[in-house]
Amino acid sequence: MVDIIGTVGNDDGVDNPALIGTDADDTISGLSGADLLQGLGGSDFLNPGVGQDTVEAGAGDDRVILVHTVGNGSALYGGDGFDRLILQQSVGVTYGYDQAIIDGFERVDLNGSVFRIRPEQLDGITQITGFGYYGEIRIRGGGTAYLGDITLGENNNAVGRITAHYLAHGSDPATFPFVHMTWDATGSTGRWWMEHDVAFDAHYIEMLGGNGEDTLTGMQGDTIDGGGGDDRIIPMGDNGFTRLRPYSVVSGGDGTDVFVGAVSYNAGAGNPSRNWSLQDHSRTVIDGFEVLEGGGIFTRAGLDGFETLQMIEGLTITTPGTLDLTGRLESVAPDYDLSTGEIISYTLEVRYAGASLLGPNSFSLTDHWARIAITGGDAGDTFETGVGHDTLRSFDGNDTLRSGDGNDRVFGGGGSDVIVTWGSEADGSDTVDGGSGDNYIETGAGNDFVIGRDGNDTILGGDGADSLQGGSGDDVLSGGGLADVLYDGDGMDFINGGYGYDRIELLEDGGADSIFHAGVAGHGTDWIRGFEEEDALVTAFGVDAADFIVQQANTAGAGDAAVDELFVSYVPTGQILWALVDGAALTELTLQIGETDYDLLA
Repeated sequence: MVDIIGTVGNDDGVDNPALIGTDADDTISGLSGADLLQGLGGSDFLNPGVGQDTVEAGAGDDRVILVHTVGNGSALYGGDGFDRLILQQSVGVTYGYDQAIIDGFERVDLNGSVFRIRPEQLDGITQITGFGYYGEIRIRGGGTAYLGDITLGENNNAVGRITAHYLAHGSDPATFPFVHMTWDATGSTGRWWMEHDVAFDAHYIEMLGGNGEDTLTGMQGDTIDGGGGDDRIIPMGDNGFTRLRPYSVVSGGDGTDVFVGAVSYNAGAGNPSRNWSLQDHSRTVIDGFEVLEGGGIFTRAGLDGFETLQMIEGLTITTPGTLDLTGRLESVAPDYDLSTGEIISYTLEVRYAGASLLGPNSFSLTDHWARIAITGGDAGDTFETGVGHDTLRSFDGNDTLRSGDGNDRVFGGGGSDVIVTWGSEADGSDTVDGGSGDNYIETGAGNDFVIGRDGNDTILGGDGADSLQGGSGDDVLSGGGLADVLYDGDGMDFINGGYGYDRIELLEDGGADSIFHAGVAGHGTDWIRGFEEEDALVTAFGVDAADFIVQQANTAGAGDAAVDELFVSYVPTGQILWALVDGAALTELTLQIGETDYDLLA
């Protein structure tokens, strides 16, 4: 057994004697210079020091420690026995040995450092320890890194991190070819964390997971297969540069696998730090996944392949078709107040883009309580949501929008739309803008606000104190229960206040409108402002015009103080059906029963 220390020169057998051990357990240190260290037999400890050194460990279970972070030109040979290559403990430091020769070692001790090597330099390695938070194997260059026989940590209980060394790209792949590499953990029972997440990197990587619970992160153009085990796969998706790259092919493999579609993560800490930046997976072929996490941009078929969706922040759909997420959405990502960090809501945003705008599209999610905000396309969409304060927005096309219970907002856009904003008597207060077109709009319980805009609209208010505006066109407005406010707009409108004491606002010179009253006690007295001679009061069949009387009185604050109001009563019941604000200025007052008109002022 000897302890050999070299000089500051080249101890290479030429300038100075080489550093040669014995068949015993020797300690050999090279210091600086280009040294030759030969351990011969025994379990030796060899420290080549700084310089372009050659280490021949020889027979025995040897240890070679690397203190120099630049290994260009060095040659390290383990020889016979179980030999270890040890990076001097320095957390987060990169040891660049991809330009060195490394051969004949069975174990690498990272001690929290980054070891940059070529794929073939892992040949023969059966164990890697010392990953910690920052340790990793960083692969540079093309070829295959075989990982399946490597034990991770002392007892295969560590997480093995493999990353790609950044390779700059050219603007034209023809003049700067991409480099292909394979990371193959087939058969491994350990947990691998494979990362290829650097933008504008010129690698294509095929990642093959093992039988453990792996985490595989790839760029556009990579091929990923999780293998066995319950894996998490994080494709970083598409961006401007990756349009130069081919489609990705991503498979979960066996087990319950998670496709993470909208999460960036901190590789150093080894845990996701959610920033919910949606990634574009519309150029990704997806197969064999059970769970989608985070959301992202997908084709409809790609999105439809997931059994369960969890912590979803947003979904963008790029191809048309039918998508039913009922029974599949497990959870929605929270929205935070940036100033306080407190959760303020849970909202799922669904958008249609690209070819899906040509539609038609069908989206259904009726069994989740979170807010749903969905924006459609231009070719006739069908959207259905359930309980929750949802926002449904469509554009051109004849759409069907059903928002279910909750305080919903629905925007119809162009086209003749069917809009229904309630699912039960527990409905909340909704806001509806029908847009242009001949729309059918139906709200339920709650104090709703509805505007029909252009077109011949039918608007049914349901229960609640509603505000209904017909807009232009020949509209039908029905207030339903409670005290409603109804506005006619341009056109020949039919207005039914419904049950309750309603207020009806008629546009001056807006057209010949018909104001209906059922004549029953629960219908209340409807107050009408803007009634003109071309308008008509309408009541049910089977009554006689002689049973109606018109009385005149002045009501403070109702209208022009100088003009009295007219009150139209049904004598058999004594009920005042209509109160016409400033009605005393009328010269005619038409009552329509069936197809017959009567002038109550004649």
